[in-house]
Amino acid sequence: MDLQLPKDIYISVLSELDTVLQSLKDLPSDKDTSQAKDKAVQIFSELSKDLRGNIESLSKNAEWDTFTIAFYGETNAGKSTIIETMRMLLNESGKLAQQQEFRDLQQKYGISGEHLAQMRNAVEEAAQACSTCQASLDALDDHFSRQTHIQRERVDELRQQIARHKETASVWRKLLDLFIKLPQQKETAHLEKELQAAEAAKRQEAAALEQQQRAARQEHEGREQSLKQAEASLALLESRADGAIIGNGTSDFTLDTTPYHFSNGEQRFALLDVPGIEGKETRVMDAILAGVQKAHAVFYVTNKAAAPQKGDDRQPGTLEKIRQHLGAQTEVWTVYNKRVTNPIQLKADRLVSDDEQASLQDLDRRMHEVLGEQYRGTVALSAYPAFLAAASCLVPDSQNAANKAKFMAKRSGQELLERSGVAAFRELLLTDLVRDFKRKITRSNYNKANQVVRGTIDEVSKTLRESFTPLGKELKKDAEQAQMQLETALDALKSRLESQGESAISRFNNNVRKKIYDEIEGDISNDDFKDALERFIAREQATLVAELPGIMQKEVEKFQVQIDDIVKRFQTFAAELMDAYGNIRVTGLGGKLDLKIDIDNGINIPGLLGALVGGALMIWNPAGWVVLAIGAITVLAGAVKAVIGFFSSDYKKSQQRKSANSNLDNIADKMRESLNDSLAAALPQLEPKVEALKAVLDKPAAQIASVVTMLGKSERQLKNLSKKIETAGTL
Repeated sequence: MDLQLPKDIYISVLSELDTVLQSLKDLPSDKDTSQAKDKAVQIFSELSKDLRGNIESLSKNAEWDTFTIAFYGETNAGKSTIIETMRMLLNESGKLAQQQEFRDLQQKYGISGEHLAQMRNAVEEAAQACSTCQASLDALDDHFSRQTHIQRERVDELRQQIARHKETASVWRKLLDLFIKLPQQKETAHLEKELQAAEAAKRQEAAALEQQQRAARQEHEGREQSLKQAEASLALLESRADGAIIGNGTSDFTLDTTPYHFSNGEQRFALLDVPGIEGKETRVMDAILAGVQKAHAVFYVTNKAAAPQKGDDRQPGTLEKIRQHLGAQTEVWTVYNKRVTNPIQLKADRLVSDDEQASLQDLDRRMHEVLGEQYRGTVALSAYPAFLAAASCLVPDSQNAANKAKFMAKRSGQELLERSGVAAFRELLLTDLVRDFKRKITRSNYNKANQVVRGTIDEVSKTLRESFTPLGKELKKDAEQAQMQLETALDALKSRLESQGESAISRFNNNVRKKIYDEIEGDISNDDFKDALERFIAREQATLVAELPGIMQKEVEKFQVQIDDIVKRFQTFAAELMDAYGNIRVTGLGGKLDLKIDIDNGINIPGLLGALVGGALMIWNPAGWVVLAIGAITVLAGAVKAVIGFFSSDYKKSQQRKSANSNLDNIADKMRESLNDSLAAALPQLEPKVEALKAVLDKPAAQIASVVTMLGKSERQLKNLSKKIETAGTL
């Protein structure tokens, strides 16, 4: 292809597409092929809309400078974990900047695991001091209650005694009590002074304890507030911590395709984090398609050691999605990301068990079936342990920080990278995958453009294979059957007309013969015989002339009905065929292919059918062939016979019957001859009209054949375009 730059491939494809469409429009046509030409142009225009849209989408999303690798696959399979680990291991600039922000914030707020532990201990100590003060206050209350219990009970008892005394004392005694206190009163006053002194001492001691408690609470609140502030500042770290891009297990955590750029010497490449294909795909489909269109290689990430599942008629499975999304890629790998949450799982010499390896071999086989030679194979790893080993900026006290401590207690960081398979994966990225990346970029982009063209070729081929070609064969076969039925109907008309004519001649003869025989039996003279025979022939001739046109008319009308029924049945069958083959799903045409083609193509079928009657008019006019030479009627055989007849009445009757039969046979022969001449002259006039109807029946199949020819031409042109792209992509 004549391209100034590789990226001109898209402009070139669109230009070629316009050329193909224009070549269809420029095909010569007449009234018989114009409809087929319009149909072919319409169908190819509809199919090419998808091609144009896909090419424009490729042009928009194509990456020509940086080798781009998409991590594509199931939701929660670990795509982001792998990418995050690679960002740390390969010192991605964005990750380095993010880690520096993390450390700056950590230093600014003094956030560390040790500091948080100290603060929590201080809060606990302050809380314990508050509890100790409260316990001392509670103990003071208890001690005071126990210490003054007996005295309070004695005071209550004395007061009761004083009350009883006042109730029972005499008036004299009551007067004395005004001046002299009872012993119980003196003791009560003494005890109350002691209780008041004890209460004062308790209040003084409680006040000191409450002051200590307030101080402890203030200390606790201050330390707790400091802890809350420190913990709140952890949220600032979370967005900058290692693993911030990793999902939390919920679907659609990743909603956009995010690129991460790397460089290794002169090699420049990017890793794309593509949304999962098993969440609410309507929200992320555009991002998924944009990601795989931009990518030059794809890692299909799964956490199951099993082949992707097929879907059904209602819901496409993972396998169908892989075929749809990754069919245009030049390089596809499977990454089996084994889920490892405990360092014990990394004890074995091999990460993948024998059973898992067998399942992965089945996975490779299925992927080869779907993707062909562009599928490269499976890489097994466990991303999470490697992520923990590489991570240096984890939020203190987080689950990741706790898990890192757990794993690092059993293995060194390098051991975790080796045993998890991530070290080998890193080398794969930096060597095999990005080697000769410029050529790979060109080949990948050309291949995607070619796959779009091939997709349209497949649609054209499918349209021809599943719709037009079988439809044309069916229409041709049914047209041939209908044409044979037309010929049979014409032959049957001829037989019926001959039969009706013969029947009319026979009735004519029989009626005349019967009547003249009756006259002969009356022993009439030869002259009377001749007059009677002429009279009967003329009368029956008038009857035949009156009745025969209606009889012949019915036969021709029956023929017309047969012809009309044959044509209508073909029209109905053709329409049903077009509907049936039009319902075959064609992606570029929205699932409905319009195959409607007019059956008559401008020919007046009712007019042709009506003309059949006009062409047969001369058949049923007896005046044209019932020619009677009455003057030539032979009455007797000769003079001798006349003499003999004079003497023998029976002989005369015999001769009269013989003469009647001879004349009737002669007239019948002439009528048959005239009838055959009339049929021979009239029926050939029907044949051109029947042939015209047969030609009409050929039109649908001929139109479909023309569409097949035209679409076949566009298919060949697209195949030539595909070969050009394939050749250009390998230069």
